[in-house]
Amino acid sequence: MIAVLIRLVLLQTTRLFYREIAVSGARLPEGPLVVVANHPNGLVDPLMVRLALDHPVKGMAKSTLFKNPISKTVMEAFDALPVYRRVDGEDTGKNASMFSACHECLEEGGALMLFPEGTSHDATELLPLKTGAARIALGAEADNDYALGVQILPVGLIYEDKAIFRSRAAVVVGEPLSLTRWHEAHKEDPFEASRALTHEIAESLSSVMLEADDSELWSGFLAVASWMSEGALDDMDDRQAQARELAAGYEWLQEHDPASAQQLVDEVRGFAQMFESVGVENPLDLERVEIKTGRLVRSALWLLLLAPFALLGAILGWLPYRLIRPLSFAIARGELDVVSSIKAIAGLVLMPLTYIIEGVIVWQLVNLWAGVAVVILAPLLGLVTMHFIEGVMRRRAALSKLWLRATRTSTLEAIAARREELVARIAILLEEYRATTKS
Repeated sequence: MIAVLIRLVLLQTTRLFYREIAVSGARLPEGPLVVVANHPNGLVDPLMVRLALDHPVKGMAKSTLFKNPISKTVMEAFDALPVYRRVDGEDTGKNASMFSACHECLEEGGALMLFPEGTSHDATELLPLKTGAARIALGAEADNDYALGVQILPVGLIYEDKAIFRSRAAVVVGEPLSLTRWHEAHKEDPFEASRALTHEIAESLSSVMLEADDSELWSGFLAVASWMSEGALDDMDDRQAQARELAAGYEWLQEHDPASAQQLVDEVRGFAQMFESVGVENPLDLERVEIKTGRLVRSALWLLLLAPFALLGAILGWLPYRLIRPLSFAIARGELDVVSSIKAIAGLVLMPLTYIIEGVIVWQLVNLWAGVAVVILAPLLGLVTMHFIEGVMRRRAALSKLWLRATRTSTLEAIAARREELVARIAILLEEYRATTKS
């Protein structure tokens, strides 16, 4: 019962932290499965994979997490297996039991989840992979006369801004890799077969994730993708697909015409500065602003109705909310890949603790039932506050854009024309890239 509750709370917290989790790609295949994913976001990544696949997967975690009773309970709630690492001062010989448990899981038709980079990180490219996933998959096949039918499923995780509450994320599920053609190679030389399969896993992972030379380019691909069409602006699935193709096209252009690639980057930077100078985040927003009076009045009345409840929720949750961000960055010590994980954990601890303390205070000042009401209603009021703030920000942004369209028409027309010109240039580049890759 406790395990079910822990899974429910952590998965729903992940859904709450990210306002959109777009899932695209291949369907989950049947049979024994080894899921491999990139690892940009600490403890959030396994939760994201679990949500995206909507399927129980047995994960792995460093053995030190099983020494703390609290983290051990969480690991066991997700059926995680301990991995003993030399860097943690552990006896790696203990991993024999881990490999046995993995083989048993696959023999029963289950699914394993691994992050073959071996560590969470903030890099914008895939790190060199460990051979563990390949060794486990091929080892299980060898133990069953290569008749098990294990497949390897690559999963790419893309976060719009992983440390920002209510940002968006995308999960891209790649085509599963069959191990059939590796069976003979594994019989002859298990070590070389595992290395070669790991190289193929790396290529499959690279095809489902967004990669770039640096963080500025990485963010730029997502930004430019959002300029391409309304679909890419509003839909994280469409946006990440556009961004990944842009990254591939840019890499091709860099290789064939470095000067043109740099010129394109400079033009994109100049255009971004152009529309940012009028105080907007995306140029496409300026072209599609349309607010119907009736809808505006209804939404304003709805926000007005919610305002008292939102205010109360803000008061009850103000202290932990203000503490979570600086506390998370202080604990992370510059490692941005774990900030959202720390925020989620801190929120799970600080928010309920605050509500309980507030409930106890009200109990002492009023009565027991008033205190119980605070503990029950405070989280609900917190959700009302979150949706109220998002509603206000959306309407404020729309009204601001309407004002800009009324007062700076010529500037906005220039921005729209420049966007169309830039998008046309990028479309030509992508057509050339597609033609080259098909030939």
